[in-house]
Amino acid sequence: MKTTGLAIVAVWVMGLWALPAGAQEVLPEDVRITGQQMHSFRVDGVPVSAVLGGFSLSAGEFRIAGREAVLWTEPPAGPAEAVRTIIVYVAPETPSPQNPPVLVRLRHRGLVQARVATVSDRSLAESGLLARAQAARGAAGDLAGPSPVQVRPVPWGPRPASTTGPAGPVEPGAPPAEPEPTDPEAIVELPPPNAPVSFRAGSLTSEQLDGQRVTILKQDVYIAQAAPQEDLGLELLAQSAVLFTQPAPQGDAASDAPPLLGPAIGAEVVTGVYLEGDVVMNVGPRQVRASRLYYDFTNQRAVMLDVVLRTIQESRDIPILVRAAEARQLSRTAVSFRDARVTSSEFYTPTYHIGAAEGLLTDTTPRGPDGTALGERSYRVEMRDTTFNVRDVPVLWWPFAAADSETGDGPLRSLRGGKQGPFGYGVETEWWLFRLLGLARPEGVKGVLRLDAYERGVGLGPEVEYARDDFTGFLLAYGLRDFEREDDFGDDREDIDAPENRGRVLWRHRQFLENDWQLQLELAYACDENFLEQFFRDEFWAGKEQDTLLYAKKQRDNWAFTSLIQGQPNHYQVGPDAAPDLGFWWIGEPLLGDRLTLYSESHLGVVRFDSGNEPGLASSDLGPRADTRAELAWPEHVGPLNLQPYLLGRGTWWNDAVDQSNLDRWLGGAGLRANLHFWRVYDDAHSRLLNVRRLKHVVTPELRLFATAENVQADEYYPITPGIERSVQAFQGAWLGVRQRWQTYRGPVEGGWPSDLARLNLAVQFFNDADVPPVPDAILYFDRPEHSITRNAFLGDLTVNLSDSTAILADAVYDLNDETLDIANAGLAIQRDPRLRYYLGMRYTEPLDAAVGTAGVNYVINRKYQVGLFQQYDFDYEGGQNLVTRVSIVRKLPRWFASFTFLYYGSTDDWGLVLTLWPEGLPEFRLGGLRFSPESFSDRNSAPPPC
Repeated sequence: MKTTGLAIVAVWVMGLWALPAGAQEVLPEDVRITGQQMHSFRVDGVPVSAVLGGFSLSAGEFRIAGREAVLWTEPPAGPAEAVRTIIVYVAPETPSPQNPPVLVRLRHRGLVQARVATVSDRSLAESGLLARAQAARGAAGDLAGPSPVQVRPVPWGPRPASTTGPAGPVEPGAPPAEPEPTDPEAIVELPPPNAPVSFRAGSLTSEQLDGQRVTILKQDVYIAQAAPQEDLGLELLAQSAVLFTQPAPQGDAASDAPPLLGPAIGAEVVTGVYLEGDVVMNVGPRQVRASRLYYDFTNQRAVMLDVVLRTIQESRDIPILVRAAEARQLSRTAVSFRDARVTSSEFYTPTYHIGAAEGLLTDTTPRGPDGTALGERSYRVEMRDTTFNVRDVPVLWWPFAAADSETGDGPLRSLRGGKQGPFGYGVETEWWLFRLLGLARPEGVKGVLRLDAYERGVGLGPEVEYARDDFTGFLLAYGLRDFEREDDFGDDREDIDAPENRGRVLWRHRQFLENDWQLQLELAYACDENFLEQFFRDEFWAGKEQDTLLYAKKQRDNWAFTSLIQGQPNHYQVGPDAAPDLGFWWIGEPLLGDRLTLYSESHLGVVRFDSGNEPGLASSDLGPRADTRAELAWPEHVGPLNLQPYLLGRGTWWNDAVDQSNLDRWLGGAGLRANLHFWRVYDDAHSRLLNVRRLKHVVTPELRLFATAENVQADEYYPITPGIERSVQAFQGAWLGVRQRWQTYRGPVEGGWPSDLARLNLAVQFFNDADVPPVPDAILYFDRPEHSITRNAFLGDLTVNLSDSTAILADAVYDLNDETLDIANAGLAIQRDPRLRYYLGMRYTEPLDAAVGTAGVNYVINRKYQVGLFQQYDFDYEGGQNLVTRVSIVRKLPRWFASFTFLYYGSTDDWGLVLTLWPEGLPEFRLGGLRFSPESFSDRNSAPPPC
């Protein structure tokens, strides 16, 4: 399970019928949006969505990102075609005059999906973010899009000191004051609330003492003070209290103490109050219970004894309780404590807790200059001399720890234990790196330390991701002490000698420079050739190549210049070397008054093919290579038909070929691309069963014809670079396809949303004089047909959205040469919130003799129990074989979860019983099940598993 659950939400689909086509390009891809928080509301009847924290929007190759954003959906102008329009205001991570906000108008076909941590309908209509966005939109006028349009930068300089006095006069003709930013790092100290203090009690007595009034309150004492920040209002409750007041100053005299409202007291200000007996202090949603408490109204500080502090971690929806011998409120947003126990359990003796000799709880909710909350509540906890305790027995100790509501409650991110095949019994742990070191996490940086111990060996290493406005990167280092010193990869590769000390380093860094330059640095090193295959299997088989390179690119408008220096520090690795390789791209350059369009790519450099330790391959010498490819297209419109005939040519020269001589290669070709769109709207289409209201059917027939020829064969030159030598062949072919899309309106009659009811794509492709690839797939690359997977085949894929929670998926590849079905997939995915989710599917792969059926069900029985079933069975392999059976029962305990899982693996005839325990709100902290185990596959993130 993930640390933070991710909500996948389809939003901003308010116009089924598109705006009339204009000069702006219509992007055919779906739009994907990510962020931490999303708030959807209406302003003057117009739907608005605000995304806070780590915003990004992508549609195909188009992408824009920033700290936060506001999105509007333009109303449709007419039923011309299925095009949606979104206007996006994006605030950058670090605003400056050189890095101002941007405004984008995006027109696209397809869905809009948001992948965010929290979703709400909270209105931010009064926030500074929306004010800046509306001002930018009003000043920008018409937007052509989709290229970002810079708007007038907001002054982000030092903020003036806060004041509770009236604002000064505005000079005639002066521009309106800019709204303040919402950057939490720039927020000033909250001004003291000047609201009066009110109280009530069953009885009171009052007397003058040393120049101030002392009032004794008894029986159900209630004292309250409002605040400009509505979520920081103060309430005090107790059985008895002593209230300290003094006469209000007269004339020009000022006082930091607030005025007092109460019976028979007069015009006085309150300086402090002492309370005892069932004392409760509420500051917004944060609650403190104590035996005794003194509150200083002048400085907003408090001293409390025998304290129980309670707050809610909203991202996980669990309570956080701090029990301490003493606590001190340092401000309305910070509390320190001593001799504390931190837990999520309401019991006085919790099952587990974190102990701390000293600690500090700070409210880190993003706020405006007056303290008004502009985002979801968040906090940070810092603790010294910390212990992790089961009951009252300490089992772990650390000198300093820190936690926040964004990423968890302590330095330990995950803990798993159990047995994993050839590695034996072991424990795998992940620790938040900066909390473990007791350091503040730099902005835009996340770090994890992995510490693992198996029977086979012990591993340790950090993994760090970082992202700022002008650079991003990733760093992974891992070292392993291998006790066995042998690797096994099946019957044909057994007992391979391995070193005792093994490890790897991987660093990838991208730097954005001035004048449209980018710099990319990669460093990849592994101590031996089998290390990744043995311990990082997913990355070895499906990850990016382990490259060491320096790459520079200058890209502007439709052209780009590149320079690549590349080498292989891993002596066993197959790959190219470049010293350097220069490249130039020209994409979509109009010629002859826009009658012709040129696409070109050229390379000139010094390159080499390194065969590593691969048997049967030879390395080339380091020598010069020149390559250029050009494509000239002639787009034309004949009525509704879109035509694009084109010619392509490629010339390549190598100083060193397989026969150790110079070699020239010439490749030429021609082709035709054609398509048209037509549609029909069925206004009377209606079905309650399928949730259909109106129907639009869009049909797009497409045709691709192409022919290429070359003067040499691939075995005459070294396979140095993908796209130049590798995956290039000459052939003739044709591709004919029809794309169909059915759209409808769903939801209530008023305020419904457009939705895709179904998509069906069918195509047939033929190739001549091409090598049949060993893989069963078939793909035609429209922009580079010479790189296609050349199989004569019939292809189809289908998606049917019976509702927003029920989908049918299917695809197939039929080999026309062998007249066999090579690949076929079909599945049914259903989610019936909040209790039932299931998936039924079948995958057939003819070359592997595999027909695998998959069934997965998760059902919530009641508040305490839920059950899960996962089954995979191969109906074809060796007459039928059960691959995996997994049955799990989850029991909810007080602030704990327990899972009992039965596992059976038919391929090895192994079975097992797994007991897994994890605290509520902390699914990443688990006892039981390892990262390599099949039962943990659904919980893993996209990163490869560590050793």
